[in-house]
Amino acid sequence: MITIDEARARARTRLSAKLRDWACAVVGIEPEPCWSLGLQPPTEAEMRVDEHAAERWTRDWLGSSLPEGVQLGTSVRTWRSIGRQTVPIKLEARTPGALADFVGGSVAREFRLLQHRVAEAVERLGEGARAASRRHSSAITSLTPQRWEQALQVSAWLTEHSVVGLRPRSLPIRGVDSKWFAAHRALVTALVTSVTGDDGIGVVDSDPLVRVRILDPSLAPGVADFAAPIAQLDLLTLRPTITLILENRETLLALPSMPGVVAVHGGGFAVSSVADLGWVQASPVLYWGDLDSAGFAILNRL
Repeated sequence: MITIDEARARARTRLSAKLRDWACAVVGIEPEPCWSLGLQPPTEAEMRVDEHAAERWTRDWLGSSLPEGVQLGTSVRTWRSIGRQTVPIKLEARTPGALADFVGGSVAREFRLLQHRVAEAVERLGEGARAASRRHSSAITSLTPQRWEQALQVSAWLTEHSVVGLRPRSLPIRGVDSKWFAAHRALVTALVTSVTGDDGIGVVDSDPLVRVRILDPSLAPGVADFAAPIAQLDLLTLRPTITLILENRETLLALPSMPGVVAVHGGGFAVSSVADLGWVQASPVLYWGDLDSAGFAILNRL
C-alpha cells in the first residue's frame, strides 16, 4: 500500500527528471495524464490480517485534498469475508502543472519559475527561444529577477544591433560590462542565435596564450620563458631535438635546463593546437601527463 507521502516522493522524482522538458514545452490540452501511479491497494487477505491498517490507509486517501488536475481512481471490491469496499487504486496527474501542485516544495517552485521565464523569453524573442531556454535552464533559474530581465533586454538588443568584430569590453550596451557579459554570455548567445539563426554574435575574444619554456639556451630566440597565441608560436623557427608537451603547468615551470629540449604546456583542449605547430611536428615528441582519465584523454587528443 503506497501512502500519500510515498506517492508525493515518487511524483517529486518524476517531476525532477522531466522538469526541463515539461517547463519548456508548449502548454496545451494533453490527451493523456502526464503521470500515473498504481497505489497497490490491499488484497482481501491483507485486509483480514490487519483490517485497521487497511481501513486507515483507505480513509487517508479518500479524505485527502488533492489539487485540481490530480485525480484519485477508485474501485469497488466485493470480498466474501468483508463485503463491498471502495478502494483507492490509482493516482493520476493530468498536467505537469497539476503534478507540481501535488509535489510542492523547491522542485515545484523551480518548475514554475522556469515555465514562467520560458514563456517570457518566447513572448519577447520568439518561439526559437524555447529550445535555447531548455539547453540553459539551470542558468535561467539561477538568475535573480533583475538579472533575468537584463538578460532578456540585452538579448533583444543584440537581435537588432550587430556587434561583429567588437570585444566584450567594447559592447555599447547600457549596464553591460565585460564581467557581466562573461557570466551571461552562453545564455545570451543562445537566445540571440535562436532568433537570428547565426552561428554566434560575432564578439571577438582574446587569443588564448600557450606557455613555452626553451630549456636549451642555445635555442632561445632572445627569451626562454614566454606565453603567446598559437598563431605567433607557429612563426617561430625553433629546431628542438625533443619537444616535451606537459599537461601540468607547475611541472613545466619546475623543469631544469636540458640540451635540445623545448617544453610546452598542452593541458586540456590546448593540446590539439600545440600539436598543429610546424616545429612541433618536425621533432620527436614526448608527452608528460597524469595517469588518470583526464591525462589519457589529453594524450589521445594529442
